[in-house]
Amino acid sequence: MQAEAHRFGALVSTSLVHDDSRQEKVDRILHKLRAYSGNDDLHVDGDVVENIAVYLWACSVKVTRCPTTSAERSNTVPEGLM
Repeated sequence: MQAEAHRFGALVSTSLVHDDSRQEKVDRILHKLRAYSGNDDLHVDGDVVENIAVYLWACSVKVTRCPTTSAERSNTVPEGLM
């Protein structure tokens, strides 16, 4: 849950960053995160557009009914996640 809370915070806090361009906003955020963490090596990880697309896709999954028996769960949960 800690990772999700961090992402919610990131979504809200980025809307509060004001600058002239997207890159300036990213630079400002990275500057602050590096200062707060004491880690000058922090950087944007991966393809941001792809990460957002996957994140939004995952947020859009609609659960209509949870399996109630172990037999139902074993048929719906990918192996290794139970």
